[in-house]
Amino acid sequence: MPLLPPRQIQKWEQAGLHQGHDGPDESDSSTEAESSSPQLYHYLPDIKAISLESPTSSIFCLPDKVLGLIFVNTLDPLVRQWYFAPAVDRPPMVLTHVCKWWRRVAISLPMLWSFNAYLGLVHSQIALYRLFLNRGRGMAPLIITFDGSYSTELDAAQDLFFSHIHLWADVKISLGPSICCKLAVLHPGDALLLKKVHIDSNNTRVAQSDVYQLITFLALSPNLSALSWDRDIPTMFYSVQWQNVTRFSTATRLHTGECWALLSCFTQIEEIIFSNYVCSPIRMYTRSILVDKTLRSLSIRGSNPVEFLDTVTLTCLNALRLSAPDDIYSIQRLVERSGCTLRHLIVEGVVDDDRDLLGFLGLECFDSIHSLRFTQPGDFNDKTAGLLTWHRSGDSPTKLFPLLSVLEFEECHTTDGVFSRMILSRWRGSESELKCVRLTKGCLRNKPVDEACLSSLIKDDIQFVWKSAAW
Repeated sequence: MPLLPPRQIQKWEQAGLHQGHDGPDESDSSTEAESSSPQLYHYLPDIKAISLESPTSSIFCLPDKVLGLIFVNTLDPLVRQWYFAPAVDRPPMVLTHVCKWWRRVAISLPMLWSFNAYLGLVHSQIALYRLFLNRGRGMAPLIITFDGSYSTELDAAQDLFFSHIHLWADVKISLGPSICCKLAVLHPGDALLLKKVHIDSNNTRVAQSDVYQLITFLALSPNLSALSWDRDIPTMFYSVQWQNVTRFSTATRLHTGECWALLSCFTQIEEIIFSNYVCSPIRMYTRSILVDKTLRSLSIRGSNPVEFLDTVTLTCLNALRLSAPDDIYSIQRLVERSGCTLRHLIVEGVVDDDRDLLGFLGLECFDSIHSLRFTQPGDFNDKTAGLLTWHRSGDSPTKLFPLLSVLEFEECHTTDGVFSRMILSRWRGSESELKCVRLTKGCLRNKPVDEACLSSLIKDDIQFVWKSAAW
């Protein structure tokens, strides 16, 4: 990412942008400063060399609102968030250097100046941050990453963004002494746009009192709906009622009892992710069933989840992500006890034994599954594909996953022809339940039979979605 040259920063500062004088009119004080630096101008179009078409051209007939919508769509929401960091050679900055009309429209749209700030590297982006904040005019939500580092310049940058806490929407924080002191004095009413917070893991020691203040701030934030906590979870965390959070994830090592406690303190939880579950059998004299009536999606990864599955009742559960438990029937018991209907299943790892694999994939509670995803590279193999194949001649006594409409997998470790045979067995034209198959690019390479079958099916109603390997 090109950084702003020192002369450019100085001119912006002298132009008064840091004092909030930037406005949507054509007399915007940053015009001269933005175009006077040779280093900056290197990244912008050579406007003098461009011969614009006649004003009668259709481009000049667009209403400002339509042009503004086109500008907003230059900020592709599907690209990685790092690309939203302010830069002089990307939208929206380049849009202000085409003509006065484009400049006026771009500066008049506060939402165009929302950005992602990474406050960890000490660099000269602070002037560009000020420019974007001024042009956002208090209406452009912010995505911010505080990495826990400290320096005088970085402290000034943190102060800048804390003065705009009312714009925080998505914040990732690596706790450090400096950032903790600032967070400890915040009031929940200061951050009304705050919807997503990620507390990152690091080894920095911070005052326990500051962590308690942070927990109180987050628990009382009126619009906070998604929370990720990857540090050690203090005892106080479990005693707080999280009334607004609907999605929670953690990579912290948690035992069964701690997972229970978290479920109990999130009163409106709909999705929960335990990425580092550790099996710890509950003593029989304390063992009971925890009932949760709001949770819809459960992801539990780590060690064998049987103990947890056997001690909860989840009446609204419809999405499950886990590896095949040692006792595969614990999933069936959970569903029967809860009276829920599973719609979505993500398998982190299947069993190796053929009989157990058939028993796992053939669980009665999976008959209602609409989407099935295998995440491990070797899970979708000849055995798995063979069990998912429907044999119309009656060779197979059951048809697994009868309602399956979406099938996803990372890699296809099948013999050429096995994958296409499975797809064709489940395909009945427009009336087929199977509608979409998502697979990684190149996973069918050197499999001519499968590739030929896929090419023919693409012309029908079935949809094949090619994913990147990093998906």
